[in-house]
Amino acid sequence: MTRRAPPLAFLFLHTCTAWPLGVVALAMGSGLVRAGVPVHQVATVIAASSLPFSFEFVWAPMVDASFTSRRWYIGGATVMCACLAALLVAPWNY
Repeated sequence: MTRRAPPLAFLFLHTCTAWPLGVVALAMGSGLVRAGVPVHQVATVIAASSLPFSFEFVWAPMVDASFTSRRWYIGGATVMCACLAALLVAPWNY
């Protein structure tokens, strides 16, 4: 008997991986503009944050071939949380 994941689990997993894009694009972007950072530099940060999602087709085979899905998810979520925390506590003075 195989175990099947409930469909709401995929909604939760997708939300967990996509919400930092909203934090970077909206909250941090507006905060940086208010702090005096030029708009073109803020746009560069926002574009860089969406770059991994643009190249999923390149690194997806590596993910499938190396670790289990659970280990990749735990490792990715850990790194993403650490990077997001570092971005949010960094000084925004320009």
